[in-house]
Amino acid sequence: MALHKIWPWVSLFLVFGQASAVVAFDHIGNGIASTWASNHIVGTPAVVTWGFMPDGTIADPALRLDPVNFPNNTGLVGGSNVSSLRNRIDQTQGHGAGAFDAALQRAMATWSAVANITFVGPINDPGLPVASTNALTPNIRIGAFNAEPGIWFQFAAAIGFGPPGFGPDPLSGDIIFNLAQSFNIQTGTIVEDVTPLTPFTNELEGLMLHELGHAAIGLAHPVWDGATPDQRVMYTGDFANPLAPPCCQTINRQLHPDDVAGAQFVYGVRGDFNSDGTADAADFTAWRDNFGGQYTSQDYASWITNFGDVRPTSESSFASVLNVPEASGALLFGLGAVMLGRSVSILMRCQ
Repeated sequence: MALHKIWPWVSLFLVFGQASAVVAFDHIGNGIASTWASNHIVGTPAVVTWGFMPDGTIADPALRLDPVNFPNNTGLVGGSNVSSLRNRIDQTQGHGAGAFDAALQRAMATWSAVANITFVGPINDPGLPVASTNALTPNIRIGAFNAEPGIWFQFAAAIGFGPPGFGPDPLSGDIIFNLAQSFNIQTGTIVEDVTPLTPFTNELEGLMLHELGHAAIGLAHPVWDGATPDQRVMYTGDFANPLAPPCCQTINRQLHPDDVAGAQFVYGVRGDFNSDGTADAADFTAWRDNFGGQYTSQDYASWITNFGDVRPTSESSFASVLNVPEASGALLFGLGAVMLGRSVSILMRCQ
C-alpha cells in the first residue's frame, strides 16, 4: 500500500511509474516559507538557537505524528531521554565523555561553514511539551523518545521538522531521535565512504547533518542524480526511479555541492562579506579592512573554502515534488511532507 496520506495540514505527493528529472536540490516552498531569517527572505543570514529537551519532556497530547492511521495517538511514548542516548554513545560504546554532543555540533559546523547560518547553543530549554503552544525556545529542540507500537516512527532513526515559515510554529526545528534504534559514531578520519556499512547502524554525525538539512536549512529530499551511490546528504532514495540506489548505507558526513547550493540559496555564501552573492576577491578587501573587529581568521578560512561560490538566485529550474515510497524489502527510505511551509523528514528502515 502506498504511503499516500492527505492530512488537514500535510500534503504528500506521489510520483510513480515515470522517470525523475535530475535536480540539484529541493527546498520546501521554493525557498519562500522555510527559513529562520527574521525577515523570511531567502539569501538573508540567520542566527539559530539550539538546545536539548530536558529529560522527562513529554509530547503535547494534541501532537499527531500519524493523524490518519492513528488519530488518537501522539506517536511518542513517555518522556524525552537525551541523557540515555548520550550515555549510550559516550559510555556504553566507549566514545568518551562529550562524544555525543560533539558529533551534533560538528554537523552544525559543517552547514555553517558554507552558508551564513550561525548556531548558538546549547541554550536552556524550558521543557514545554513537544508541539505545545509557546514551545518556541530554543529554535531547534533536540529530544529522544520511544515510539508508540504500530506507528511508523518505531522504524525511524530520527525525524526533523523544518523552519517555521512566516509565523511562530512550536514544532518547527524539532529533531527527535528514536531511542529504540542503534546509533554509532564513526571513529578516525573518514568523513565519506561509499562502502556500505555492515552491520548497519545510524552514523550519528551524518544523521544529524541530514536532519539539520531539514530543521535548519529547510531542504527536502531530491530525486536521484544518477550517481551510485548518490552522496548528497539530503538524498533518501528515489522511488519513482527503479534504477535509483537506496540511501543511508554509507558514511556521509560531507556536504555534496548540491547540498551546499541548497544552503547557500537559503542563507547566502559564507565568506561573501560584501553581500553581493559571490565569495570573490572583493570580499578579501572587506575582510582585511575589518579584521580584528567584525571579522576573524576563521572568517578568512571560510572565504578561502568558499571562494568562487555564487549564491543561486532561483529555484525555477528545480522540481519541488517530494517522493514518497512504497514500503518494500529492507530498504532505507525517506518520507517528506509539506506542513504549512514546514518540512519533515524521517529516515526509516523497513522491516
